[in-house]
Amino acid sequence: MSFPVRLRRPLAVTSLVVLAAAIGLVAILSVPLQATRELRNDVGVFLARGTSVTVAAWIFAILADEGDPAGTNNFGVLYDRGAGVVPDRGHALTLYKTAAEMGVAAAGSNLGRLFEYGLPLEQRDPRKILFWYNAAAEKGDAFAQLALARIALMVDPVRGQTMARKMLTAAAEAGNSDALFLLGNSLRGSASDTMPAAAVRRLTQAAEQGHAAAPFVLAIEMATIDKAQSHDWMKRAAAAGFPAAQYHLAMYFREGDGMPQDFAVAARWFQKAAESQAGPRRRPPPSVGPALHAYWYPTTEPAVINASALASRALGDLYADGLGVPHDDAKAAHFYRQAADGRDADAARKLGDLLRDGRGVPQDKAEALRWY
Repeated sequence: MSFPVRLRRPLAVTSLVVLAAAIGLVAILSVPLQATRELRNDVGVFLARGTSVTVAAWIFAILADEGDPAGTNNFGVLYDRGAGVVPDRGHALTLYKTAAEMGVAAAGSNLGRLFEYGLPLEQRDPRKILFWYNAAAEKGDAFAQLALARIALMVDPVRGQTMARKMLTAAAEAGNSDALFLLGNSLRGSASDTMPAAAVRRLTQAAEQGHAAAPFVLAIEMATIDKAQSHDWMKRAAAAGFPAAQYHLAMYFREGDGMPQDFAVAARWFQKAAESQAGPRRRPPPSVGPALHAYWYPTTEPAVINASALASRALGDLYADGLGVPHDDAKAAHFYRQAADGRDADAARKLGDLLRDGRGVPQDKAEALRWY
């Protein structure tokens, strides 16, 4: 089967990087085809992740024409995303199906995703969703396993637990960080002084895989058992960009809790958490979705639910009091407003006070009443 290339832009690009990549491509193509397919796929993936996606499209087009399974799937990904080629999910579906029939697990997973939420509503098919996810999951595809766990819980939150745990365990055994994290949380059980060893093991594995929320959960669980270890986990989560951990770490420095009191360092961590407008947790991949988080990651801790607003209010307090930062009522008002927009009632009241008194903002008593 011959797969046409419908490029988003002409191949002649001014980038020297692309030119060098093209020269390298010619050199690769001069080597026997069978021996270089894996190498060419690797080069194509590397280029697609950078600025040379057009060259990657040509590499994958040639591989697809040669009948290479991985190259065919990768070519489908470009059409699916509209990267380097004109977006065409119908063509992507054809490429995915061809690759899946040649045994590529990721292609089956991609088909399940398209039939679930990537195609127009009238083309979506529950039977095909389950067929392709199951086919990919049986081959060990973690995305498909997580998707099946999510679907099981959506269909039946009680009886679906068994299927969800089975799928999560399979993905966790393969080292998937989201599965390790969700499974570890499911094993935490009820509140107690000691978290089950199995939960600690899974969460630790997730943390080692780079999952930012895992060290945060370990830090919270260890807080009453080993404060020094709890703080170490919190530092790791904060450094990994988890907003709730950044807020907690800032509080430690502000209060001198387990470390020297340092308002300037606290302000820097509050600033990082306040800037996290994308949400309190690392956004899960589509395969995880809200169903898995609702059942496997229950939490009501304010810092997890609304880390950005809490950090904004705390940063406003530091500017209002001149602690660790220069006294600046205008900046205090800015951060109070940001927190109030995030539904923080204390910040709304403090913003109202500034508006009432005309500190850092033009005096506006009518506006102040709106925030009280």
